[in-house]
Formats: sequence, structure tokens, C-alpha cells
Amino acid sequence: MCFRQRCKPPATPRTPRQRGGGCSVPESTQTIGPVDSLRKIGNQESNFERRYYISSRELTAEQLAVAVRGHWAVENRLHWVLDVSFGEDASTVRKDNGLYVVSCGTGGGVRVLRGRRCQGRTESGRNRTLYIATPSLTLPLGRGRQSAALGMEDNGGLSSRGCFLMIETLFTQALGLVAPWQVDEVIFKPENGRIDFQVGFGAAIHACPACGAAAQPLHDRLARSWRHLDFFQYEAHLHAEVPRVPCAGCGKVTQIAVPWAREGSGFTLLFEALTLMLAPTMSVLAAGRLLRVRSRRLWRVINHHVGRARARESHARVRAIGVDETASKRGQTYLSVFYDLDAQRLLFATPGRDKVTLGKFASDLRAHGGQPTAITHVSMDMSGSFQAGAAEHFPAAEVCFDRFHVVALSSTALDEVRRAEVKTAPELKGTRWGLHKKPADWTVKQTDTMYWLQRSNLKTARAWRIKQALRSIYATATTPDEANPLLKRWLSWASRCRLEPFKRLGRTISKHLPGVLNGFHPGKHNGRVEAMNRALQEARARARGYRRVENFIAMAYLIAGKLTHLPASPFAPFLPVPHETT
Repeated sequence: MCFRQRCKPPATPRTPRQRGGGCSVPESTQTIGPVDSLRKIGNQESNFERRYYISSRELTAEQLAVAVRGHWAVENRLHWVLDVSFGEDASTVRKDNGLYVVSCGTGGGVRVLRGRRCQGRTESGRNRTLYIATPSLTLPLGRGRQSAALGMEDNGGLSSRGCFLMIETLFTQALGLVAPWQVDEVIFKPENGRIDFQVGFGAAIHACPACGAAAQPLHDRLARSWRHLDFFQYEAHLHAEVPRVPCAGCGKVTQIAVPWAREGSGFTLLFEALTLMLAPTMSVLAAGRLLRVRSRRLWRVINHHVGRARARESHARVRAIGVDETASKRGQTYLSVFYDLDAQRLLFATPGRDKVTLGKFASDLRAHGGQPTAITHVSMDMSGSFQAGAAEHFPAAEVCFDRFHVVALSSTALDEVRRAEVKTAPELKGTRWGLHKKPADWTVKQTDTMYWLQRSNLKTARAWRIKQALRSIYATATTPDEANPLLKRWLSWASRCRLEPFKRLGRTISKHLPGVLNGFHPGKHNGRVEAMNRALQEARARARGYRRVENFIAMAYLIAGKLTHLPASPFAPFLPVPHETT
């Protein structure tokens, strides 16, 4: 609130003029501040003016001065232009609604002419700015014809000024901006395939971003730009002069954080969320072509958000893990991957496949709130390096040898027998895939072949029956106690079968019998791990390989990590709700 008095410069300051015995002051008043203004133009007589500002907040003299300047910025930017440049005060239009039409035209004209600035001087010698419109600027969106006489469009009763207010308000709401941020200007350049939004900061004071001290004046503004989601088929870019705040409390000059982008990024948060949504479904190179951005910039976005999301993940409830390796490049280059068997998510990935990798996982588990001593089960294959690492870093955990790897060892033994016998029994040629398939998946030809093989006296037929007996144990037994007698009976058969590959397999299983029996615990196997590894290899195939192993690891976390602290999809509020079917 402000009231003023005008007079010649007095010898001594005077108190405000009282009308009717005094002036009423609101009960919520906390600050009353006088501001003296002395104006002198050329040789004219100077004008002295004292204004009294009333505020409901308790302000210091510096804070009051900043607020006053912000108040008069509106007067200088809009009212002075209307009164002096457009001559509204000198207008003699009075007939019918002519005054309303002139006011709408001049008000809308001010907003149209804010496009390109040309510095000049007025007759009074004061520096002024002239705004010149260009064809690339956005005009009011109308529904009818354009009036040549008034320079306005027939917009269903809306004035030109109202149309511009509506457009800028529309884009302000569409971008999710809140006060004091707002869209001041929209520049549309279809020949360049882009639309630019100039975002303004409408406050003169702001809290210190460093220490939180309230009502600090602005120091300066730095121009920044960000890439946003496309506007139809056009690239959208946001531009803003971001203020910096000099704090009288902490003594720092800090830049205000913008609400639509993270610090140091050239993209808005919604654009980065779209990148994270596209990356798991296509190669980053293809996503970059779709978004018209270099893939290296997208990789920086992915690595930043994946790293920050992983840092916030908690592994305190991890009790059972699955360990496996997956190829990262050609030439025997592998990653060791660690999965949570209960939550079915990727916990950790690191290059290599030795016992050092389990030490790295134990350190990462502690960093995320977990404890290696809390791990009760570790599912793995019979790799000696993995066994040594589990014994060293997870001493309280039961080692569970994955059932799929045990059956795979029996399939390898069967193939050794077939390759040795096919030299003397040519009729075994073409039986390899039928021997490895389940009977339910046989083709008609494979069914006939296997029917003949089961009634032959070949070693391959005997080896296939031993392998099928091992698979039936895993299909019927559900606990280690149920599997123990069945497995011992199978081991007796394998040791007396006179087939060296299966005798060797029997000795291997006997050596690791406790771990093999632990693999019969429900859910303590690497079935889900193998499925996730397949998803990672599909991503690697889509990308035609990854040059940097760090990028492959980041993509693995993005696909299989089930990270809960990633930015939400920009289209999440509009996704259709699936209907239940009965």
C-alpha cells in the first residue's frame, strides 16, 4: 500500500498530510517506510515527492527499497509506455466503446512489440526501448477474420491483449510454472523447426538458496537455455535469465534453482524422463536420432539419474542373492551380476567373474544399508572362484547350486556320449536337438527318432535315460529332505553306468552334494537370473554392443534394477487404466 504527497523541495522534511483528522492504517501493518523522490528534467523546476509504503511484513530499509523498485518497475514498463509512447492520457476518444477498443489495442500492442529491441532516446533525453515485431513471433490465435482497421482479430469477443494473456497463461500452465516464474514471450519459427519460450522471474526479492534467509535482493541474472519436450513436430526450448541472490547473512552469491531442470543440465526434467523411458526399449543411438540429440548427451543423462537412483536404494532387506556372469563384449569379457532372489531385481554389476567381484558386492551391500552377515542363501553355479568368494565374504550363507546348471552339466555329459558313439553309429546323426528337448516340445520327426532310440541298445539311449532321471528328481522333489534319497539313488546309478562322462558328473555332484541339496529350497535358484540376463543380452544386441562397459552396467540397472527413484514418465498421469476381464 502506498500514499504520497507532492510539493517543492522543503527545507526540512514534513509529515504526511492528514485528511479528516488522520489516515487509517490496517491492523496488520508491520512496516511503514517513507521514500523521498526528487525529479529534475533539464532546467525545469524540480518536483519533490514523499511516498509512504505500508507493508504487512517486517522489512529492513534495504528490503523495503528492493520492494519499492519492484513496484515501480511495473509503472515504468507498462504505464509509462501507455501514457507517453501510445498517448493514452492525451486521447480524446470518448464515443461509444471507442475508448475500450483503443485501450485493448494499445495494451495488446505493447505485448506484440516486445519481440526485438531497438535502443533510442526520446525528445526529453531519456533512454527508452522500442520493441519491433518480427514475422516469426507468435500472434494471437483467432477463429475468424482479421480487422485491418483495428489491427485486431475477431476472437469471439476477446481483445488482442486478452488473447496474448491467454496464450502466455496457457503455456505457463502447460509447462507447470508457478509464481514468480511465468512465460513472458513465445517465439515460433517454423522455418527453423523450433519454438522458444522466454521465461521470466517476476519477483524483486528471493530467499537465499544457500542459507534460506528471506527477502534478499537480486544481484544479477544469467541467461540459460534448456531443451524441452517437442511441441507437435517442433523442437521446444526454454530460455530464462536466472537470478543470483547476494545474501547478507551468509555472504554468498548463489544462483536460484529453476524448478523445471536440474543444476548443470541442458535439458528439462521432463525431457530427461522421456530419455529414461525410451532407453530400455531401444538403443541410445536410436533414441538420440528420434529426439534429435547426440547420443553422448543422452548417456550423460542416463548415467546421472541411474547413479543418483542407485545411491538412494536400500538393500537392508536382502536375504537371498543369485550370482551369475553375462557377456559384455566379445572375447571372453564378462560381467558378474548379483540379483535379489526375493525382490527379483539387479543389485550390483561389475566387470570380471572371480572372487574379487563378491568382495566388491559385499562393500556395495554395506554402502546401501545391507549386511553380508544377513545373507542366508547364495545361489550360483559350481564355479570355484564364486565358491571361494562366497565362503570369504558371506560365511553365514548357505550355498545353493543352481538346478539349471546341474541339469546343464548332465546335458553336456550326454552330448559327449553321443559325439563319441556317432562315429560308429551313423544313425545318431540329427538327434542332438531331440535329445536336449523336453518330450512335449518334440516335433513329429523327433518323436519318431526318439521312439526308435529308446528301443535301441546304444549308449546314447542309456545316457538320455540317466539325464531324464535327474530332471525328474528336480520336477518331483520340493525340499532337500525329499531330494536326498532320490539323489543318492541316482548317484549310485551314475557310478555304475559304465559311461565315463556320467561317472565324472556323479563324482562332481557327490563332492558338492550339500550345495546341490540346498538348491531344492523353493525359489533358491537362478531361473529369474537367467531371464534377466537374457534381457540384458537383448539390449546389448539392440545396441550392437557397448563401447564402454560403464554404459552397459548403467543400462543393466535401468532394465533390471527396478530403481524406484527415477523421474516419473512425462506421460504417466495420462496412461490408460487397464480393464480387468472376467
